[in-house]
Amino acid sequence: MAFNSGSIAWPDKLYRYMNDPDHVDQFVSGKIYLSTLDKCRRHENKQQRDVGEGMQTYNSGAPITGDISNPEFAYVAAMSGIEMDETCKNNTITNNTVVRSTDGYVLCMTSGFAEEKLTDDFGKHCAEINNPEAFFLLLNAELLRRWQTGQGQFGPIVYRQRHFTGTQQAPGRPAFVKPPDQYEDQQEFRFFWPGPRGQFVSPGSFTVPGLAEFCRKIA
Repeated sequence: MAFNSGSIAWPDKLYRYMNDPDHVDQFVSGKIYLSTLDKCRRHENKQQRDVGEGMQTYNSGAPITGDISNPEFAYVAAMSGIEMDETCKNNTITNNTVVRSTDGYVLCMTSGFAEEKLTDDFGKHCAEINNPEAFFLLLNAELLRRWQTGQGQFGPIVYRQRHFTGTQQAPGRPAFVKPPDQYEDQQEFRFFWPGPRGQFVSPGSFTVPGLAEFCRKIA
């Protein structure tokens, strides 16, 4: 089974903080609540709200002239959403801005048990996942089968600015990039599933009893 997550190493454990002890009990029994990137953009808690979740802004920058035989020009054209073939010559692209946005199901956790930094905003109750890879593989298989989501992705959040320009490379996968100034202390590791193509996604709970094997309540 292939995943679009490169050579990302799995942490030994992951932690999920919650405000309600009953929610922790449900989690460790295999009832998992999945939020969405859209809901994260509108969360009432400012440490959990990120209005740019899943978004990236690209600007083509200074004028560049050429055709797709020039790798730099071809890259700028592709990032700008401009389609052209080898018959298009002496083209100029300047100051073109594209905003990309994605949505899907997300499960946010942390790889660092920094209780003093997380409990005020995320909750003082905590579930530990002691085999994150096995947990993900089982949850992913069930989501693909039952909800027909896109293939699951996983990884640590990359703490970089979401804006890039010219021939700069994208800062990372859109669902895995957050600005560093406010969020870096969270040491977030997340699972993400694109929603079924063309369908609106909304948060919901999903029960997989087998997940209980990999979880325990620690706070």
